[in-house]
Amino acid sequence: MGFVLEDLMDAAETHAGAEASHVMSEVFIARAIAQHTTALQQLGISPDALVAQVTQRAAPVALAGLPARARILGAARARLLDESVTSVSLTEVLAKEERSGIVERKRSLILDDQGLARLEQSAVALVNGTSDAAVYLIFGQEDDGTPVGEVTPGGKATTDETVRKYQRRLDQRLQACHPPVPVKWECVTQDGRRIWLACLFGRAPGTAVRTSTGAYPYRSGEDTHFATPEQLASWLREPSAATDSPDAQAVAGTEAVEVVQGPPGASHRQALLHLEESVQSFFASPPAIPNRVDESGRPESWRPVYEPILQHFQEAIDHVVAVGIAADEDTLARLFRGIRTVFELQEPQGGLSWVTEAPRLVCRIAADRVLVDAYVTERWYRIPVVGRPAFDSYVGRVPWVVAPEYRHLETLGRHSAVADTVVLDEVVKDLRLVEHGLSDKVVRSAHRAVALGLGLCYLAHQEHHHAVNVSPPWVHFDAGVGLQMILWEEEPAVLRAFAGLAFEDSQLFASQLPSRFGQLLSAFQAVGLHVSPHPGWAAVDRIGQEAQEALDNAAEEARRRADMPF
Repeated sequence: MGFVLEDLMDAAETHAGAEASHVMSEVFIARAIAQHTTALQQLGISPDALVAQVTQRAAPVALAGLPARARILGAARARLLDESVTSVSLTEVLAKEERSGIVERKRSLILDDQGLARLEQSAVALVNGTSDAAVYLIFGQEDDGTPVGEVTPGGKATTDETVRKYQRRLDQRLQACHPPVPVKWECVTQDGRRIWLACLFGRAPGTAVRTSTGAYPYRSGEDTHFATPEQLASWLREPSAATDSPDAQAVAGTEAVEVVQGPPGASHRQALLHLEESVQSFFASPPAIPNRVDESGRPESWRPVYEPILQHFQEAIDHVVAVGIAADEDTLARLFRGIRTVFELQEPQGGLSWVTEAPRLVCRIAADRVLVDAYVTERWYRIPVVGRPAFDSYVGRVPWVVAPEYRHLETLGRHSAVADTVVLDEVVKDLRLVEHGLSDKVVRSAHRAVALGLGLCYLAHQEHHHAVNVSPPWVHFDAGVGLQMILWEEEPAVLRAFAGLAFEDSQLFASQLPSRFGQLLSAFQAVGLHVSPHPGWAAVDRIGQEAQEALDNAAEEARRRADMPF
């Protein structure tokens, strides 16, 4: 079978255009290939079957109807690893074959960046391939079990300091996975040579570990594979082992929250202190919440989880919002640097993830309320002040409000639509907005606009990192979004505010609006959600075209000046 690549891509783009999609998917490519009916039939391939199979494989996994379960995290999971490692003979572990699926041997730990990335993949594959049991990366042993000790890949002896350095590199890499993978280092001396074991603990039932690059590898015997959407769905359907264990209900210690220092008596310090005390008392005596939610795609199903959390934090949230709305820019910046610190969860807690990550839900509600207030009171310049503090996300270092962790909250099962509904309900109840004379409809529309702006900023930062992924959707598209696009066209200050959060020139940000708007819309439609085009969407193209013309004119003027003789 032969074809011209350019012709194939033209045909695929035609199919994509017919569905108004801005994203080229394998389904459109399959439809283009299916046009070569005779050639496919000669190969024994049915064109219709080809398209049907690719369409089924590319369809989003319907997770909304699955039950959601909390996970055991942090110190509680580290204790399980300790108990598992101390109950086995490490000498026996060194004798195990790789086809057992619980060990992998490496001659050396001294690896370059590419080798470290492959090592991370191997570690996560072991963890995903085994549930609730210890697995091991073995360093200093050949594949046949011959000990070589602490050496470089070339076989030269290395120092203790170098070994510790590369152990820390692997530790840091595994902490960038989601969820982070705890590591316990053990050493065994064999034939006078030191062999190191990185002891890991298999994934919890009902969960999967994602690498820092977004993959889900797993081991089967001695081979590594990558999980399909169907495999991920089957893992998430597994019964949870977290049901009644003491570790699942215990939360160890309290979290120290940074109080950002400012001028003496600054109001933001009092608000942050209030939040700090609320976090400490929450972790000291967490409310009773379920560790399983059926029909997890329905916001109402999550009420028994989030209501006790919000009841505990309500006064602290109101205090932060009141200070944030009244603050000048300097105080606002200090306040939300402190809120970002709370969001970071710098002191990992042990226990159920819905409890341990509850402060992130609290921070999101406080930030969204201040952002919506800034939007509806036309103080758009405050938006980047709230959102700019940096956060080390698994997609890179980005402003904290555009991180996926902000959008897809663990405490609400990482369901963005559920989080949107819960947070929006809290925003709408804000009495200050009612006092401004703003209707429920106006506030909801403003919240959609803020979510859209944050989604556009997320795409900008992902493009800077040369990696774009917008699924699941960032914003719910409705008529309110169309009305806001008309406002954005008439008020350039709105685009300037979000451009500041995207770290882009405002004209460049505006010129990219049609493309990024299209990507967010495609992500919304890709999960089966329907939206009717709104006349206001035409403003998106006008904004982009005008900005691009301004950029082109500026470039032409620069070239003209460069060509002028001195």
